[in-house]
Amino acid sequence: MTIHSILVATDLSTQENLALQRAWRLAQAHRATVKLMYMPQAGQEVPATAAARLAEAARQLEESLELRVKTVPVAAHKLEDLVAQARGVDLVVLPHRRDRSTAAFFRGQPVLRLLRDSTAPCS
Repeated sequence: MTIHSILVATDLSTQENLALQRAWRLAQAHRATVKLMYMPQAGQEVPATAAARLAEAARQLEESLELRVKTVPVAAHKLEDLVAQARGVDLVVLPHRRDRSTAAFFRGQPVLRLLRDSTAPCS
């Protein structure tokens, strides 16, 4: 399978850097376009610096790998926004997160809900 586009969701924290590194390796191997999306953890506020940090990550990715990188405008993203952004991409790369809310207990973890609602495979 050839991958032409990858969506990576991150809160740009050190813990979620692994998802960015995985997306970078996959994008480099497939010469794929990358779409970066700021996705805060449940209950986390979007910091004022999120847009600038996302733009910096995109710039670094473009310069180091010479790949085309797009960013999704920063807002208080919900899972539905992630599903909408996942439409039309070949692969979604997500950080390892565990939602311990009551809603997640009954509706499933966010990654499982994404898999149900999206056609793109997740890594």
